[in-house]
Amino acid sequence: MKNSADMTTLSRYMYRTATSKKLSLQNAVKLLQSTAYVRTTKDILMKFSRLDPAKESELQAYVLDALLKTSDAIGRDSLRRKVSIWIKEGGAIGKDAAIQLAFAFGLSHDQADELLKYTRSEGFHWRDPEDIVFSYALLKGLSYQKACELKDRMAQAGLLSPVDTGAEAAVARTEQIRQKAENLDSEEELIAFLTANQSSLGTLHNTAYGYFTQYLKLLQEPEPDHSFTDAWFSEQDGKKPSEEYDAFGRFDTYSIRDVLIEYLHSERIPKESRPRKDKQTSERSALILSAMQKSIRNHWPDEIALSKMKNRATDVTRKVLILLFIATDGYAVTEYDEFETDLSREEEFEDMYERMNNMLNECGFAPLDPRAPFDWMMLFCMCAGAKDFIDLRIERFLQAIFPDTPQ
Repeated sequence: MKNSADMTTLSRYMYRTATSKKLSLQNAVKLLQSTAYVRTTKDILMKFSRLDPAKESELQAYVLDALLKTSDAIGRDSLRRKVSIWIKEGGAIGKDAAIQLAFAFGLSHDQADELLKYTRSEGFHWRDPEDIVFSYALLKGLSYQKACELKDRMAQAGLLSPVDTGAEAAVARTEQIRQKAENLDSEEELIAFLTANQSSLGTLHNTAYGYFTQYLKLLQEPEPDHSFTDAWFSEQDGKKPSEEYDAFGRFDTYSIRDVLIEYLHSERIPKESRPRKDKQTSERSALILSAMQKSIRNHWPDEIALSKMKNRATDVTRKVLILLFIATDGYAVTEYDEFETDLSREEEFEDMYERMNNMLNECGFAPLDPRAPFDWMMLFCMCAGAKDFIDLRIERFLQAIFPDTPQ
């Protein structure tokens, strides 16, 4: 887990700003809209290229030359356009490009894993056979071209098409797979490893899916609230509990749509990202605001996405796990929790922060990043205190970020 002591100066500043409890909601939103400290693609490239900050103007040429040296088959003009989009327009770096950059910059495996987390919010996936091949190549000091040739040989041998047996079979084996894969000494051992473990490998994140199913079940099948009675509910709204509610005044089950509306604030998220048009706002501020809106909105789950995740038709995303963790307090509720009154507000935040980062790390995802708009918003809202206050702050924050969203 990365605590504030492990962060860079700018990250530490943003973390402390989010968690200081000195900002009003209005000022917090303004800060996120106007801040120059949101991490850009250019910032990431500067960090991992290890270029002297005084030579920032040389970054584009440096990255272009480094990438050109990784392969003879790369077109200079198309690559120049791609690098220009990254640096001048803040374009996203795809996973394949991030891996290529890791080789181009001569990064260690740990540094390459960190680069992936900065660009894709997740590191190498130790159950993905293609990621295992690139990890092996980095650990053995192979060039990018040799790594691609190795990947092609593994594909031709049919070893990059795993037979995924599902979450139950592999969740507990992920760390074991990693430990074995990190100690492979030759291509022959790599082939033998991929062959022997083919039924345990897959591209979906099983550990993340395990957390996802626990959290979602808790929200869809909530524990009954014994403080309500059939008579009370019938008296209040004229409905019989059997029609909509159980005997304790709760829904028998919540649908995916119910969960999205009730717990994941989906009605506050616009279906299409629209930059605000304000003649009094400078062009630079408008661009930052638009980028910030997109960063928060991107991958926010809708009914189709959440259903696909539940049915394993698509992978569980980091953003969904964070939202579900907040909604369930990380499934940490026990029958004794109501008696826990000795934790201060600061201690409650630190406990939630540590548990969430531990969960993200276990799933192979990046920890909370105070220089990413969505993560900063979560940090700010997590400091509100009890869960109901956190939910209310998220609602109000989203309403301020997306004021044009129909209510």
